[in-house]
Amino acid sequence: MSGNDDEPQDDRETEAERQEEQARPRKLEWIVGGLSAVLVAAMVGAILFQAIMVADDRPELAAEILAMRRTEAGLLVDFKVVNRGDGTAAEVDVRGRVSGGGEDSHLMLDYVPARGEAKASFLFPKAGEDARITITPTGYSIP
Repeated sequence: MSGNDDEPQDDRETEAERQEEQARPRKLEWIVGGLSAVLVAAMVGAILFQAIMVADDRPELAAEILAMRRTEAGLLVDFKVVNRGDGTAAEVDVRGRVSGGGEDSHLMLDYVPARGEAKASFLFPKAGEDARITITPTGYSIP
């Protein structure tokens, strides 16, 4: 008779073990699901904050001459366009002009990133080494 008494006990232990094993994955799933929900909510909040709170995202462009040197082809003027604004500028039109000589040139930079810079060079064939050069960004598009 003692063998019969043990049999229901074993069934109860087996059933309890089975329920415990099934409960473990559910707890892990809830934990991972909860963490994922928090992460997604944080990302959505960050995107909404950027969309609502960052109002002035226009580029602020300025040009700076880096170096000027005489080459066989003319006066080579290295410069950079600096963007001090929070917006990226695309198709940036830049004009270079030699004061008093009437010589001018222009080029288009693909883009100048927000809070970044882009470097380029102008070549003025007729300008002398003592020429006064002005470089001005004249337009851009917003990507």
